[in-house]
Amino acid sequence: MKLAEYEIGSQLVQCGCCDYYSLVERGKCLICPVCYWEDDYDCTNENGLVLDIKSDLNNDFTLVEARENFKRYGAWLEKFSGIVLSEEERKNLKYEQRNV
Repeated sequence: MKLAEYEIGSQLVQCGCCDYYSLVERGKCLICPVCYWEDDYDCTNENGLVLDIKSDLNNDFTLVEARENFKRYGAWLEKFSGIVLSEEERKNLKYEQRNV
């Protein structure tokens, strides 16, 4: 996947899995081009991320598991590592690590 192929707006929000600002909005089942996590409304609440809820949109993985996989494979599941944005293209997106 190339960043130019992905529709990106000017006011991006942070992905719950990879911490890159890569989503047009949260909770709308959008797929992050950086980690391929499908943003799940059930994994958020008014205080932020809910890390231990299984996401039915993402093979019942929790954000804890998905975040660990992203660190290991560069995608929330190893099988997506070949289709996510390259590390070079990620440099074009804002990144802010959460302390979770």
